[in-house]
Amino acid sequence: MKYGCGHEGCDICGTRTCMGMDLASYGEFKVCRVCTRSAIKFAIHALEELSVRPDRTKPCGRPKEQP
Repeated sequence: MKYGCGHEGCDICGTRTCMGMDLASYGEFKVCRVCTRSAIKFAIHALEELSVRPDRTKPCGRPKEQP
């Protein structure tokens, strides 16, 4: 987002480049390092809480070759 002072700002938290924050582009969004890090932490937490761990003892899905 662009502020009245002419500087860009983070589309999530609003911190501005005139405050010394660098922004990265993710598609049409500009995001600061702090929000990027928070998003990664959230994604890791969601994976840990919601995902099912693979069963390593499950047999192979590839059909066995016939002699």
